[in-house]
Amino acid sequence: RRVHGGVTFSSSIFVFVVVLNMPRAERGTPKDLANRMKSKGLQKLRWYCQMCQKQCRDENGFKCHCTSEGHIRQMQLFAQNPHKFVDQYSIQFERAFMSMMRRRFFSKPVSANVAYNEYISDKQHLHMNSTQWESLNAFIQHLGRTGQCVVEKTDRGWNLTYVDRSPEALARQAKQDKKQKQDLDDEQRHAEMIKRQIQAAAEHAEALGLRTTDDDPETFEKFERQNEDEKIAFSLTPHVSESKLKPSIFEQVVPSSSSSSSSSSSSSFSVSSQPSPSPLSTRSVFDMAAGSDDSLPTAAAASVGDKRKLSSMDAIMVEEERRAKQQRTEHWLTDGIVVKCRNQKIKDGAYYNAKGVVIKLVDKFVGDVEMIPSGDVLRLDQAHLETVIPAIGGHVKIVNGGFRGEIGTLEAVDFDNFNASIRIDKGARKGRLLEKIDYEDFSKLA
Repeated sequence: RRVHGGVTFSSSIFVFVVVLNMPRAERGTPKDLANRMKSKGLQKLRWYCQMCQKQCRDENGFKCHCTSEGHIRQMQLFAQNPHKFVDQYSIQFERAFMSMMRRRFFSKPVSANVAYNEYISDKQHLHMNSTQWESLNAFIQHLGRTGQCVVEKTDRGWNLTYVDRSPEALARQAKQDKKQKQDLDDEQRHAEMIKRQIQAAAEHAEALGLRTTDDDPETFEKFERQNEDEKIAFSLTPHVSESKLKPSIFEQVVPSSSSSSSSSSSSSFSVSSQPSPSPLSTRSVFDMAAGSDDSLPTAAAASVGDKRKLSSMDAIMVEEERRAKQQRTEHWLTDGIVVKCRNQKIKDGAYYNAKGVVIKLVDKFVGDVEMIPSGDVLRLDQAHLETVIPAIGGHVKIVNGGFRGEIGTLEAVDFDNFNASIRIDKGARKGRLLEKIDYEDFSKLA
């Protein structure tokens, strides 16, 4: 206060603070940590600007952003050609969604909501409200119409199944179709060859008189059993016409005396009263009656003589392979093997497609699996596991079939037929090569 001439004057000093653009908080400071915690995770979609790619935290912030100069400039660009931006965003959204389906689910059916939640888990994803589809159902139906996914309507909503249309998948499918066509052609040619052989055999039998033209092999009669206590007998003797039977020795030899004539007549009557089973048996009786030493061998003896006998080792191998196919069981889980987890519900899919080692069996179908590399021990059923195929030369253990428990080395893998060749390393069968062992019958040894 100043007093001048009896007048008091007061002077005040006003300070104006001009706030300019404040710098960002340094990394690691409490302010920076608070900002990161606020922006962590997904924010509300209605406060997101796709043109500026900016996420606002509340309604006031979004309102301030809409009045900013940068947002107005972007909206002016959008107003000049809106279809261009919408189409571009739609293409990007579709590509990103299909890429996620190929990596995450591939050819397994999955709920549309589950797939969409998996897609939006990425904070930098492209939002659907900026595309041409107004809802998830419209987008799912678009994927079904374009053939990118197999869409199915269920009680719980829409299900999606990814359709692999990559060049590798198309080439593999074309190769499988070609192989199936070749197999079908081979089967048709084989059936036609068998048909021609049957016709030739029928003509030959008819020419020899083993079957008359009146016989109709296509005619069948219904079998009716009149008496339950009656025994059923089957005769496997081939039908031979009586006209083709050769005369017996007693009809060909001229008797030299009356005694021989009487004996021949009585013998002729006894032979004719008993039907001969076949021409071969009649001729053998003739040879035996004549006492000839150079008799011809029968057809059965000739066929047995021409048939080559298997060695003892070959017979044992054939018998073991036959038993191996018959000794398959429903349970295959065993300890000491590497398996892969196929359950998507355990810990929200954290162990899906993860490998582990079976360390203990609880029963035939359940075991304790130590996951790799976390070391967590899970008790899983074999329905949620699958075998693991190592690289060529790796050690494996057979878990099903007649060779269950054998340890060997993987020699080769047939990707077309889904089987492999394994050479046994230990035991009595050491060095033996087992071929055509299915994928599910062996697993990598821990």
